[in-house]
Amino acid sequence: MKRTVLQSVSWIALFLTVLPACLYLAGHIELGTTKTLTLLASVVWFIITPFWMKRESGSAA
Repeated sequence: MKRTVLQSVSWIALFLTVLPACLYLAGHIELGTTKTLTLLASVVWFIITPFWMKRESGSAA
């Protein structure tokens, strides 16, 4: 269950790294807002993703 929640948050954060750029290109948000939202989503993704992508103990390298 914990892994599923972490994966969900990770996928949402990854989607949110692309969304601000699309909104900026469509003229809905300013460049500064785009940069801030993309940075925040990227930080969340880089923090959360390693927790669910860990190798299981005993798996082959």
